[in-house]
Amino acid sequence: MITICTIGICYPFTVVLVERWRATSTYLHGRLFCVYPRLTQWKVEKTVYA
Repeated sequence: MITICTIGICYPFTVVLVERWRATSTYLHGRLFCVYPRLTQWKVEKTVYA
């Protein structure tokens, strides 16, 4: 039960950390650097940052 509660609480935090890392690691010297080329490029083009 504790494991399920921990995963439920920590999962959104982990998703945010991974997406933040991808967002900061996507551009290199002003050029798009895609680790996962098609999917990452699509996500970057379609994401609107406020």
